Amino acid sequence: NKVLAQQFQTYQTMVQEDVYGLAIEFETLSELGSQLRDLISASPDFALLAVTDKNGRLLTSAANSNYSGNLSKLKGSSIPNVANLLTKQPIGLTITDSKLLSKLGVRFSKTPLFSFPTKSSSDELNGLFLAYYDWERIQSQTENLSTLFQNNGFPNAKTLLVDLNDGQILSHSEQENLD
Repeated sequence: NKVLAQQFQTYQTMVQEDVYGLAIEFETLSELGSQLRDLISASPDFALLAVTDKNGRLLTSAANSNYSGNLSKLKGSSIPNVANLLTKQPIGLTITDSKLLSKLGVRFSKTPLFSFPTKSSSDELNGLFLAYYDWERIQSQTENLSTLFQNNGFPNAKTLLVDLNDGQILSHSEQENLD
């Protein structure tokens, strides 16, 4: 997918230098929070940027402007499947259940998650830098594709994106058909 490839490149740029692991080690998380806010402002296709410790406890985060009003609801949250994410080197990309994002008021059930294991100055894993893609972008593309088909001789066309692993509809051109 061209969209995810572009976001992967954006994420690669974000992790060129592992400032996240050093911020965890030297406890400069408030400064890191400010940096995350700058990053997400420049990358609005992400719903949430987050840094966790190696146990998955959320240390600092920044949400895009559509969801930032609910950011305080994430305090004390833990990220599931941390052990699996810590093994993804150098960058992981998975589709994840976005229960954490539901606390922000995000309405989609799954979303792409970019992960980067962070390291201390002694090269030991000490956390994760996570970027949750804003699924609303994919939902919008699904709707636009349906309109394109309808305008080109298929008036009853509907488009959807299906998770082939479990058959779950992830995106549908008619939003009322989503879970």
